Amino acid sequence: MTMSSKPSLVIFSSATFRRSIRDLRWWWLGLPLVLALSLAAIKWFSVEQFEAETVLAPSEERGGGLADMAGGIAGLAGLAGFNLSSGKINDTQMAVEVLKSRDFLHAFIERHGLMPLLLGDEASAEELQQVWRGYNEFRERFVIEYDRAKGIVTLRMSDADAEAAASWLRLLVKDINIHMRERERARVEQQISYLTNKADEIQQADVRESLYRLLQEQYNRAMLVEVNDDYVFETIDPAVAPHQPKGLHAMTWLLVGALLGGFIMIVVTLLRSYVRSTP
Repeated sequence: MTMSSKPSLVIFSSATFRRSIRDLRWWWLGLPLVLALSLAAIKWFSVEQFEAETVLAPSEERGGGLADMAGGIAGLAGLAGFNLSSGKINDTQMAVEVLKSRDFLHAFIERHGLMPLLLGDEASAEELQQVWRGYNEFRERFVIEYDRAKGIVTLRMSDADAEAAASWLRLLVKDINIHMRERERARVEQQISYLTNKADEIQQADVRESLYRLLQEQYNRAMLVEVNDDYVFETIDPAVAPHQPKGLHAMTWLLVGALLGGFIMIVVTLLRSYVRSTP
């Protein structure tokens, strides 16, 4: 009866490993050096980018008053366009999505004349008319982080000009507050107009009283819209021009390249030693 042969375990010796190092000695010298110099040169000759940052907090929550009157007037509030089931309107989440939207950013870029700054001096006159190019370039530099648990919003902007990056963030915060305030003003005015007309049509005293209570709530909201400049976001940490460029320093990339080259050579040497030891 023939016994089945088991595969033998191949273990290479330190002598084989040292011999592989001697055979690859020029690679050991060259590859880490080339990688280190290449990564450092890429960082050294690339255009430095500065990243400005601003931290925002949601303004005082609005929209909860209508839910407190939902007992006998839920049907009328539904006709008026209110959603009493939600309790509060999440203006922060809506503002974050508006900040990402094409309509808002297209208008922002055109309003502040950012196309030449985004596309650079080499852009042709035809390219400067294509706002979508500016939008794509802007979105590559613009980062939004939204902490839903705390409601904190962090905006970051990168540009070769540190002062421009900070200035754009300040303009973004100002414009989104104006945009959301105008949006809310139009909605409140529409609801006031509807409730006023409805109150004139209804004859029942109790229903009219409920409508007037809703109308008073909308007048209160209208006053909040008018007096609150920071309608949706209040600035915790304003954007300032950064002093240091983003990313790692060229010397750090030099070290990273050397370590990466050394790691690659260790793997290659081990594989070569294993192949040599295999019968």
